[in-house]
Amino acid sequence: MKDIIKKINQLFENGDFKESTEFALNYLLENPINQNNVTIHITIYNDLTKFYFLNKDAKTALKYAKKGIEIAQSFNVSNLLASQYLRIGNIYAKFHVNDQALSYFKTSVEYATDKQDLHIYQSSVFNMASLYYAEGSIKEALNTLKLLLKQTYYRNEKLKAYVHLLASDCYAKLRNYSKAIECLNSGLSFYDFKNEERLTEKLKLPLYYIYSNSEKKAKIILSELERDCYIFENNNEFLRDYHFALGIYFNFKKEYENAISALQKTIKFSFSENHFDAFSVLISCYHKVGLHEEAIRLSDQYINKTNRYYEKERAKRHLRMSTFLELDYAEIEADKTKKIYNQEKKYRNWIETEKGNFDKLLANILPTQAIKELKEKEFVQPKKYDEASVLFAELTNFEELTKSLNTDEVVGLLNEVISNFDKLALQYKIERIKTIGNGYMAVSGVPVPNKDHLPRIANFALELMESIKKLNSIKGYELELQVGLSTGALIAGVVGQKKFAYDIWGDTVNMASRMNSQSLEGKIQCTKEVYEKLKEKYSFTKRGKVNIKGKGVMETWFLIRSLY
Repeated sequence: MKDIIKKINQLFENGDFKESTEFALNYLLENPINQNNVTIHITIYNDLTKFYFLNKDAKTALKYAKKGIEIAQSFNVSNLLASQYLRIGNIYAKFHVNDQALSYFKTSVEYATDKQDLHIYQSSVFNMASLYYAEGSIKEALNTLKLLLKQTYYRNEKLKAYVHLLASDCYAKLRNYSKAIECLNSGLSFYDFKNEERLTEKLKLPLYYIYSNSEKKAKIILSELERDCYIFENNNEFLRDYHFALGIYFNFKKEYENAISALQKTIKFSFSENHFDAFSVLISCYHKVGLHEEAIRLSDQYINKTNRYYEKERAKRHLRMSTFLELDYAEIEADKTKKIYNQEKKYRNWIETEKGNFDKLLANILPTQAIKELKEKEFVQPKKYDEASVLFAELTNFEELTKSLNTDEVVGLLNEVISNFDKLALQYKIERIKTIGNGYMAVSGVPVPNKDHLPRIANFALELMESIKKLNSIKGYELELQVGLSTGALIAGVVGQKKFAYDIWGDTVNMASRMNSQSLEGKIQCTKEVYEKLKEKYSFTKRGKVNIKGKGVMETWFLIRSLY
């Protein structure tokens, strides 16, 4: 086993992506999975996930990662599940699908905890904290990191360092500068960073010391960093941050001439960036030394560099001062405008939060295109689609199964099934139209037309069947699903004025409903049109003639599997 895995990885490390993946896939093809080789199969799928992800093919990487999970669950090899869930979480995080990423990281933590896999546990918890931090949930990020901060053993010292560096940023945002300093120093000591990485992080220290009124310690660190300005004279990011820290230090020391010199360099090395803090402190320093005209010129420069309306208004109120204001009065006005800005900032943040919540709510009800049209026109124009595919699915024995469950268990079961279906719909770019009790209705090729709408919904239907089988095997249920498919023209639009609903109508929709209602448990019944268009790439079984309500006798087929 080790020799095979070693060869696969050596081929990849040598740059032979195609050869390494072909070798891995050939092994899987030539060696059918059994209880004796299940571990090597899962390991190979794990490697394929990594190879395709590094090759920027996230879709294929996800496919192999999920295949590895499927096998591990089927053969009850749970010791490898934690790493698989971690890999999938990393893929979703890479493409900013944060909800999915968090879900997989949490599952990885659960399996890693059970198997006492400390490295996977630490990686998954850190990735969760990183997502919370990126989304602005600083307290949530810090609480998550606290699960790791007390741990002393790390197989990966670099991870240990990043845990403490991220914790430092969290503490700083929460204005607990003593803890920020403590974690930052720890993080820098745990791993031998490259010089530029270490200095970029170390530049935060003088700022934290200044904000915690430890100017002497800030001066010592700034003196140590001064020589590095010559070493990294081409590193604009380092020079920008160094001069900003220096400017803040001189401003706290009331050495305004030196502060002005340093902050001017900060802005110089910021180039196109709107370094608001540097502009703000520099303008304040200009006023304190009597350079009111220079302060106004710089205020106008900042305002002109700012594009967004609210940022312009913020800049005007926070920075603009009259040329002839006395310094004391100017400072009073600056404090007033700063308080007003802070109040308005909180209010705008609240508005943005509420707007985000409303947008999320709409996104759960309507497709993106419909939301855009609704916002622009206040109504959604019904549209005819010449080609689309419709699916109806129904849990046929749901009512019988739930007789032994209480209300919460029934809702929980149905929620789990529908959530699994929705995840697959997202994967195949299928639009869920509605759920009716234990029924599920979806469409492909609407509202965004696409040529492969039928193969997508066929694959989606097959995956729905597999998801029910998996759920049964994991939970011990005995659920049965029957599905109907049809393809053709239809109309789509939004109905309702207070309670919006996106819906579809037409003969294609009715036919999909008939295919479902007269299908069989565990079967996907299709119309002749579906069969004719897919028969070259999918396996079907002919059901024969069926008396379809409202249509008469028709020939139908059962979709079995994809041939590719």
